[in-house]
Amino acid sequence: MRLRSLVVIIAVAAAVGPAPLAAQKGKKEIKRPKLDAAVDTNDWQAYYQYGMAAINQHPDRAANAFYWASRLNPARAEPYYGQWVATWMTKPETLREYWNGTDFVVNSGEAQKIDTLVYEATIRNPLLHRGMRRLLIAAVYDAQVGRGNWNWSDDPEDAAWLDYTEGRFEQAAAGWGAVLAKNPKRYALHEQRAYAFASMQQLDSAIVSMTHLIEELDKRDRKKLNRFYESKAIYLYGIGIMNARAGNYDAAREAFGRALTEDLSMYMAHGALGGMALAQGDSATAIAEYDQAVQINGVDPVLLNDYGLLLLRSNRVEDAATVLGRSVEEDPWFAPPRYFHGVALDRLGRTAEAVAEYREFIARAPRTAGTQIALAQKRIAELGSAPAQKK
Repeated sequence: MRLRSLVVIIAVAAAVGPAPLAAQKGKKEIKRPKLDAAVDTNDWQAYYQYGMAAINQHPDRAANAFYWASRLNPARAEPYYGQWVATWMTKPETLREYWNGTDFVVNSGEAQKIDTLVYEATIRNPLLHRGMRRLLIAAVYDAQVGRGNWNWSDDPEDAAWLDYTEGRFEQAAAGWGAVLAKNPKRYALHEQRAYAFASMQQLDSAIVSMTHLIEELDKRDRKKLNRFYESKAIYLYGIGIMNARAGNYDAAREAFGRALTEDLSMYMAHGALGGMALAQGDSATAIAEYDQAVQINGVDPVLLNDYGLLLLRSNRVEDAATVLGRSVEEDPWFAPPRYFHGVALDRLGRTAEAVAEYREFIARAPRTAGTQIALAQKRIAELGSAPAQKK
């Protein structure tokens, strides 16, 4: 079976535009699934685990749970990817046509909106483990030949996917490599091999595989065989992340720079450059890069939180309060920016606003944030006992 390439999925999703979070603004919030009373309902992992348990029998409930996991912690890639899988599983009547590349399904507004979730996941973590795709492969087989009337070994590409999802990364990489050796036109499999190598922490091999993918996309662009341009920015961004993790900072900067040349809207490349500069003690460059990222995309709550925290640590408190306030606005359920916004307001002497934000943080913070919860509670008590300021 030749399933739809993630190269195409991401290329189309990137062209459509980002931010499922932004798309929710002004709309009625999706209802939260009810969790067990003992579960921490401020913890994104609680909803993610609920979604994983429900996805096979109740993909609609799983999609809602993954959505809430992404609201509580939009920094994590897993909930976006889970929501993508679960949402398609609720549409069995169109899933087969979608995966087989039927134009009227693939190019529909609904499909492209769903596929932005893959883009959101990849922006947050290009090396995300994509094992949940196995569920879609199984669903497509079920629709085509009947539930359970098929075998993974019938197709070596899908057998490699099975190996990947079950943690046999070396066998997966070898399996995809064998398919490529027989059919180089299956160039999209270089991407999957990169993920398998990355899962084994073989970052050099992962970079080589992703570089092969980009080279093949370049060839296709030169031959002008495609009816739309497949942006390579997201893959160059992934190469940058891999190089940064491997400590190859010059190569990482080059990859991020190429990603921005490829697509000026690749805001997280600026964020990654800022993160590298900060790690190397260059806060001025870090601030400049984050500022450019926010100018491109001023609605990503994670980016705004990171930038605001950097400004706060650089003693640009007024600017920090503004940026962190925007992060809170974009995702009121994301707890960290509420704490740091409270700190910024506190340092500016805006006591009542600071106390209110600290309380909002405490109400939304997961139990794992115990240290910051204690600091917020302590500061609320201190501010409550402080003498009233003269007007």
